[in-house]
Amino acid sequence: MIKNISDEFVDNFPNLPAGYNYYWYFDGEKLSIMENGKKIDYNILDSGYRSLVPNLRYYNADELENISVLVAVKDTLVENVYANSPYYREQLVLPIVGTITIILVLISLFLIIYTLLKRPEKRAFDRKLAAWSGKIWIEVKGLVSLFAFFMPLVVIGSSSYRSYMGILDGLTNGVIFSFFVLLSFWWFYLMLMDLLINRRRFFTHNSINSLLTWYRKFEKRYPWQQLMLKRAYLLVAAELILAFLSVMFVFIFFPIGLIIAGLGLYLIYRYLKEYEQTLEDFGKLIDHIELLKDGNMESPLKLPPDSTIYPAAQNLNTIQEGISIAVAEKIKSERMKIDLITNVSHDLKTPLTSIISYVDLLTKEENLPEHVTDYINILAQKSDRLKHLIQDLFDLSKASSENIALDLEKLDLGRLIQQTLGDMEEAINESGLTLKLNIPDDPVYILSDGDKLYRVWENLISNALKYY
Repeated sequence: MIKNISDEFVDNFPNLPAGYNYYWYFDGEKLSIMENGKKIDYNILDSGYRSLVPNLRYYNADELENISVLVAVKDTLVENVYANSPYYREQLVLPIVGTITIILVLISLFLIIYTLLKRPEKRAFDRKLAAWSGKIWIEVKGLVSLFAFFMPLVVIGSSSYRSYMGILDGLTNGVIFSFFVLLSFWWFYLMLMDLLINRRRFFTHNSINSLLTWYRKFEKRYPWQQLMLKRAYLLVAAELILAFLSVMFVFIFFPIGLIIAGLGLYLIYRYLKEYEQTLEDFGKLIDHIELLKDGNMESPLKLPPDSTIYPAAQNLNTIQEGISIAVAEKIKSERMKIDLITNVSHDLKTPLTSIISYVDLLTKEENLPEHVTDYINILAQKSDRLKHLIQDLFDLSKASSENIALDLEKLDLGRLIQQTLGDMEEAINESGLTLKLNIPDDPVYILSDGDKLYRVWENLISNALKYY
């Protein structure tokens, strides 16, 4: 039975050389521990000594009776003869570790203060980091995040399995643990900035979407009819491969089989979404063609660039733009023609009015020679003819601009034609042509403007006589 140190036993400790202040002494019956001149009760649970004291109950009293053991430790340790003392190395390293710790704390405080003072520069730096991390697939981010989360736990777990770990080992593990904690902290900080700045792109930039983007670029080299067929063929091939892999991995590692099956379902979902979008785009294309048929040339057809029929939509927009330009130029030309006719008619009408007035005055003069009277009558006829021509120009400009006013009345078309022929009898006789008429005896009533329709018939017959 081993008894703990007694109060009077302190005086019986052996005398040790100078430089030793910690020792264990076993006299064959009791184990005593002294540190800096004070006895240690190693049976106290939280003293930290119980795990260091050997379990002497496995030895009987006869075996221990003649044994005396003294273990003393110097205040300043020296290296052993084998040059492998961990305690000596710990004693050398501890001051260095303390100095490094103080330096790291000061650097950390400096960086915190610097970050607070340079917040605008920090925001710009965060945006650059987010722009860089935004190019990484979310699958890679997930794997690195798992590594960053579990590595500190792995370091802690590996050290907990050791029965004894010296101070140097603890420092080494602490440095490794701190390294992975800092690495994890900065990685998750990078992920947080990526999520806050890139937002939706943080999730949408993945391997599947990147492959689909590459595939869309590949598709653009073919007409849309071939694209639809190639898309269907590739889906069938991909589903067959994924189905085979899923069945194979279900028997090897069930979760991977489920992931592959889910990927196959996701591809079917994406194909159906693409097909639905293609049908919707076709509907927009047909509706836009109907708008063009109805004369709506203002709004172009807008489809996303990744649409299957995007090239067709662009071609249709080009045609629409060309028609709009042609119509605009035609309208501009017609407007210029109308303006020209109006201006010319106005410029001719002003002097013609003066001519008609003077001719009218001449016709009222008496005792004029006969040949002068004939000249005046010819002037009166030609000026009147010119007046009608100018009026026709005015009417033409009004008709082109749809501003002409019609005086509609009930007319006998046969009688109007006969009146026109009677007024043009002299010109008809001079032409040498014979007109054959087939006008019914009964009246043929129409609703029209008599004066304007008369000029129509007059111009028609005049052109026939002139250009026959």
